Amino acid sequence: MLGEVLIFLAITTLVDRPRPPVPHLDAAPPTSSFPSGHTAAAIALYGSWAVLAFQRARAALVQGLLTLLAIVVPIAVGLARLYRGMHFPTDVIGGALLGLAWLALTVRAVRLGVLHARRRASLPGRARRAMLRHG
Repeated sequence: MLGEVLIFLAITTLVDRPRPPVPHLDAAPPTSSFPSGHTAAAIALYGSWAVLAFQRARAALVQGLLTLLAIVVPIAVGLARLYRGMHFPTDVIGGALLGLAWLALTVRAVRLGVLHARRRASLPGRARRAMLRHG
């Protein structure tokens, strides 16, 4: 989540797009309109739960429910942000792309880290010690 927030803050600072000129149903946050940080965060959080469910949960029901949440919650968040007058549709799409990209990157990085740890653990003692000394 921290990485997603940092990327969101960098983009919103660089783009500095004003909020839509419509009545807002709540106070606008101090960040710009593009991208939708709420949408990006929803995808990163609920998407990671779905990924974890497929990695760890044995019950298909748990996997299905978390996958459903990973789809429905970000859509609901994006629609709510539009309804409340906080974003243009392209802001929500940009937030969705940011959340999906960050989720894919972090899943890939974690999987590579796990693979590296498994390979290191499977090495014979002497090779493992040499590998640990040299990184």
